[in-house]
Amino acid sequence: MTETWDDVNEQVKGDWKDDTTPFERVYEIIEQTHDGQSAAEIADRALVSEPTARRHCKSLVNTGFAETEPDGQTTLYRRNSDRILMSRIRELREETNRTELLEGIKEMK
Repeated sequence: MTETWDDVNEQVKGDWKDDTTPFERVYEIIEQTHDGQSAAEIADRALVSEPTARRHCKSLVNTGFAETEPDGQTTLYRRNSDRILMSRIRELREETNRTELLEGIKEMK
C-alpha cells in the first residue's frame, strides 16, 4: 500500500502531538511567527483549542517572548522582534571574546 503525503503529514502531526505538550506546540508556532497570527490560527497550527492557544499566548506575552498587535477586534500574536537580536547577542558573547568583538566593530567602521 502506498502512503499519500496527507497520510504522512497526519502521522507527523500525530507524533508531534503525542511527543509535546500544548504549551510546547504553541511556543514553537510563536517562535516561527514573524507576522501576527490570531489565537485561532495558532490553535489550528499547534493542534490545540483556541482558548488553550490564547491562554498560552498570553503567558508568552507576559514573559516577553511574544508580543501582540490589534487587528480590528482580533489580537494578533507574534514572536517578540527583540528576541532575534537578543539571541544573536548571546551567541556572539559565547562565541567571541571582548577583543574580537572590538576588532570586528573597528573593521565595520
